Amino acid sequence: MRNVNNKKCINNICKKSMAANIRRNVILGIAIVLSTMMLTTLFTVGSSIVKSIQESTMLQVGTTQHGGFKFMTQEEYDILAQDTVIRNLSYNIILGNPVNEELREDYTELRYITEANARTSYSYPEVGRLPESRYEVATCTQVLDDFGVPYEIGQTLHLTIAVGEKLIEDDFTLCGYWEKPAVAMANQIYLSEEFQKEFAPTWQSEEDRMRAIDNHTYAGAINPDFNFPTTVGLDTQMDELEARCGFGNEMQGGVNWAYMTSSVDPTSVIMVVFILALIIGSGYLIIYNIFFIAVSSDIRYYGLLKTVGTTDKQLK
Repeated sequence: MRNVNNKKCINNICKKSMAANIRRNVILGIAIVLSTMMLTTLFTVGSSIVKSIQESTMLQVGTTQHGGFKFMTQEEYDILAQDTVIRNLSYNIILGNPVNEELREDYTELRYITEANARTSYSYPEVGRLPESRYEVATCTQVLDDFGVPYEIGQTLHLTIAVGEKLIEDDFTLCGYWEKPAVAMANQIYLSEEFQKEFAPTWQSEEDRMRAIDNHTYAGAINPDFNFPTTVGLDTQMDELEARCGFGNEMQGGVNWAYMTSSVDPTSVIMVVFILALIIGSGYLIIYNIFFIAVSSDIRYYGLLKTVGTTDKQLK
């Protein structure tokens, strides 16, 4: 066979072929882009929904931390603080129960809280700060509404606080406030560490806990929150923490059920795998069929070129 220099002719055929099918090629490109956008949007919307549900659940639980304990003594907290696995340990201390008539229809808790714990509990003051002196108070706008107090730093709140059988009544100056999330379960009133040490000293031992409970009060109880290294298997990690610290059944520990990865059952795994396979398979078939329809119309054209002697290299 003679070697014919037909490179110019081949290039001319390629250009005219592309020009003749430019409309089809544009539609093909748009279809691929739209298919890609559809799959991306599906994953984005799905992850946003999961994140939104998780955030809403955290607001109901009242914290972003992975786990925590309730009603601990100082001895137990000191043991917990020495654990090297948990992270971001913070706490609050129960001070008593507010018994004001203004709060009768609105469940409210009274605590001393550390800054770190307030930030992870959706209750850090948006205006002002946390209490520092004996007669300062920080609370949410719902409590201010109950008392009919304007949202202004320096306003006075007259509180009546029951600590067991003791009744404390005094005026406190507002030093900070925040807007309570709509789905939050309880209002919070925060007083200073100075007030806590004077009227609700922390339980030092099991004897202090039993004595307080006998007096029908939890004033002085420490409530710590913390994070684990990962959100996978939170229940197992909590059990391991209790074992390391030597805590028994008397400890009231729990994990934040907003983290859905804390417990993964086989049925959930199968459903997720099935949905992912369905999405990926659908995307593959859409793009594949778009290409198939576009290419199949060219099969006869390239077959004719091959028939007249075009080499494989020239076809490519």
